[in-house]
Amino acid sequence: MSWLRGTTTNGYQQAYWGYQQLIGVNVNQTVLGAYWNINVFGTWGGINFFPPARSLMRAGLLWAEDGLPAGNTPTPISQPDADWMDIETIQPDVSYTTSTQNNWHVQWGFKFDQRVKAQRRNRGPELMGLYVSFEFNLGGSHVDPFAITGWNGSIDALVSDVVPP
Repeated sequence: MSWLRGTTTNGYQQAYWGYQQLIGVNVNQTVLGAYWNINVFGTWGGINFFPPARSLMRAGLLWAEDGLPAGNTPTPISQPDADWMDIETIQPDVSYTTSTQNNWHVQWGFKFDQRVKAQRRNRGPELMGLYVSFEFNLGGSHVDPFAITGWNGSIDALVSDVVPP
């Protein structure tokens, strides 16, 4: 058994969704559990209502084929029936700043890593991967066009190479 760690800073994203594969799982390996985290943030200036981008974000830890092409990776709202090891709904943390360029800072994320007890075994024949994926359900007072400044994520997975009898 060993712990595998994957991290990303500014992974793949479109206007209100994004994802990144952080860990690959070989044939006959088993993911015994994981910890994961995500942080999405944005800054906006000249917005006259509170709060900008108050929409909810749903994020999750996805078990899917290794190396999915851009735009074909499931996201938690549009594809809720994918093989999710965990899905969480995240409220924004909104701060008003006094910067001359940006007067709002909005951040979605966890203060602590999320623990996942779900397990997955790669029975093959293809490689599998663990992805961090997020999607916003845009509310009525979101900034138009909605755009985030950046995001980062991490996964720590306990992986076993022992093949059960």
